[in-house]
Amino acid sequence: MGYELSPSDERGDWYVLAANINPWPTSVWQSLRYSVLRVGPDPGHPKERKWSAGINLGEYKLHASAHEFTVSYIGGTFHPGLLTRVHVERYAERAHEWVRVAPWAVWPLDFLDEWSQMDWKVASRYVAGTGVSAARELHRQFSARQAGEGYPEVVFVQPCPGGSRWQIGLEFFSGEELEARTFVEIHRKGEDFILARVAARRPPGCPGDGLADIRGPMSLP
Repeated sequence: MGYELSPSDERGDWYVLAANINPWPTSVWQSLRYSVLRVGPDPGHPKERKWSAGINLGEYKLHASAHEFTVSYIGGTFHPGLLTRVHVERYAERAHEWVRVAPWAVWPLDFLDEWSQMDWKVASRYVAGTGVSAARELHRQFSARQAGEGYPEVVFVQPCPGGSRWQIGLEFFSGEELEARTFVEIHRKGEDFILARVAARRPPGCPGDGLADIRGPMSLP
């Protein structure tokens, strides 16, 4: 079990960010359970908000500030060849509610994983204005795969010249037959990423196959 005590805010209020992992001796996959606890009507009844996530090898970090907290951990990914990636879950207090905020990931492929699981209303906020229709079709394809049709293969993650820009090559299969190739360009924007372009043909300006760069950094922020 781990915990972090937040500093007091401008009203003198504070909270405890607490986390624990279920004991399970025969698997590296476990459940990470974390919660925010505030002072309640009496010591036995704190005000509590709970979350949970799948975690690999039990590694996680907590950070609590007056109005935000972050939980980072090693969890799963849609890419079957990688199995795990770094997850970053940051929440901010807005009107007495905890709302998830950026950053959603620390690596462009991890962001694409997070983006594919968002509701389209949220996912559309992270798409450049001219590429909405192509991005929506990509999001639909991911949703269909999550419903049981199989995930796409990641062919490469290629950093582009100038920094803060990457191309990701995906292949979608129907059974063993290649159904479509899709190229996604992702830009870093502040602490997070956006989908700048989705295309059926690879755009110029970002040569290379990026095979060594598919897996991002595995250290927890």
